[in-house]
Amino acid sequence: MKNKPRLSPRDRVTLQLQALPGAFRFTESPRWHNGRLWFVDVLARQVLTMEADGAHLRVMATLDGAPGGLGFLPDGTPIVVSADEFRLLKIAPDGSLSRYADLSQFARGALNDMLIDDHGRAYVGHYGYDAVGGAPFTTASLIMVTPDGHVSEVAQGLSFPNGMALIDAGATLVVAETFANQLSAFPVDGDGKLGAGEVWASLPDLNPDGIAADATGAIWAGCAYVGQFVRVERGGHISNRILTGGPWAVACAIGGADGRSLFGLTSETSFEQFAAGVSQSSIGGVDLSGLPR
Repeated sequence: MKNKPRLSPRDRVTLQLQALPGAFRFTESPRWHNGRLWFVDVLARQVLTMEADGAHLRVMATLDGAPGGLGFLPDGTPIVVSADEFRLLKIAPDGSLSRYADLSQFARGALNDMLIDDHGRAYVGHYGYDAVGGAPFTTASLIMVTPDGHVSEVAQGLSFPNGMALIDAGATLVVAETFANQLSAFPVDGDGKLGAGEVWASLPDLNPDGIAADATGAIWAGCAYVGQFVRVERGGHISNRILTGGPWAVACAIGGADGRSLFGLTSETSFEQFAAGVSQSSIGGVDLSGLPR
């Protein structure tokens, strides 16, 4: 993106928004893949891509229901979460969709974000309860789908699991527990199963949503309701904050030609407006080249 503000350690900057007002409704799940930013528009029910400067916007697929997380199999095939159908869908080059996995045996409320590792194992979270319908809160699990189609629960007792990232060369999976105000870490064994979790970083009152790991193993977290993207180190130290100036800081991804750009997805909405389908989203970029590699 052009004219990105450059971020240095301990900076607090206002996120520069991409000048596409009204173009998106509620963007989520950004992923940098093969030189393009992929993301979903939940309310428009679309999977989209664009270049780093916002050019050449393309609709890659349109779902019948609400899309959630995005990921890519080792051969590059894109997979998208169909949240209300409790399914993962494969996106063909022509935009057609086919079922990749059915998670209804374990998921409750709606599916949420997803991470696919280099082995093709998909980790998927879910709400745990019917949040939209006003059901009482219950914890949720992480569900793993292996490349051969086996579906199982690999972690339980999470408080609204949301964005995920791999650190420590893939040996640790970090998940944002939005309603617990924390990032939790799980060791990953050779089969992709998760060991006992622990609190990786406590983030009081920040409700982390979508996350991304940088090259140092720190985590960038979109903290939607307070309008901040924060860089968090193990133990909870926040080294940088990016302030949106009001809109929700929903999710982020690291990419760009040199892998040193942070793409932040923001939405001007509220709980009541989102439930009514009222939202306007933007995508901003920040240059991370001043931070440690």
